[in-house]
Amino acid sequence: MPFKLAQAQLALAREYGFTSWTQLRHTVLRALVERLAVRHWSEWRAAAAARAALLQAGEDGLLAVLEGLSHPEPRVRRGCADFMDHHADDRCVPNLAELVLHDPVPYVRWSALHALKCQRCKPSPLTIDLTSVLVRAAQDDPSPNVRWRAVADLPTPLLVRVAREDPSPRVRVRALGALGVRSGSVLAQQALEEALHDSRPDVQHAAHQALRRLSPEYRQLAAQRAREANRAQAVGPSPTDEVTR
Repeated sequence: MPFKLAQAQLALAREYGFTSWTQLRHTVLRALVERLAVRHWSEWRAAAAARAALLQAGEDGLLAVLEGLSHPEPRVRRGCADFMDHHADDRCVPNLAELVLHDPVPYVRWSALHALKCQRCKPSPLTIDLTSVLVRAAQDDPSPNVRWRAVADLPTPLLVRVAREDPSPRVRVRALGALGVRSGSVLAQQALEEALHDSRPDVQHAAHQALRRLSPEYRQLAAQRAREANRAQAVGPSPTDEVTR
């Protein structure tokens, strides 16, 4: 009498010291999740193989990665968040949001935030409103890298506040760039015009470029000033200027 599949699975599990096939499968999936951690460039190939195996495991693989988001090793949590960047669905959002708001390691928070925000790599875009998570990350996170990742999708009033008040110039530049696509917003244009007088050249430049995108009038004025500057450079100094010098 031939063995049934369940009998063969049980025999294999017991051979490896497990009481059931489910226990063996869970242990293997957990080991694959831990292989998602990358500590050195030489481990990328093993991590890619683990991702492929977890994806092939289907629902069980996704649930194992979801569990791995609470792993004690930060690199495993980051590897799980990177996996979620491509394969998360709406039920994964609470776990990823928990990482964004409370994980003690900045690069884990950044990876989880990216997994929530980036929709183009997922089979189906997430449908849950992420505004509250983004607002808290942009306002409260101590890491400029995490705040930088969060600001672009903020509501305009909060984006203006970040552009004016964030202690990191890099984050302010990011916020100014995002304001440049808020077409029709008087508040955005006022904040950009204000930033033109900032003490930092990089902030001034970001405000200038954003205003060129946002305001046709400013774009025309900037083009006119550029033409006048080019003409003045082509003509060179006047004889009076030479005598004066």
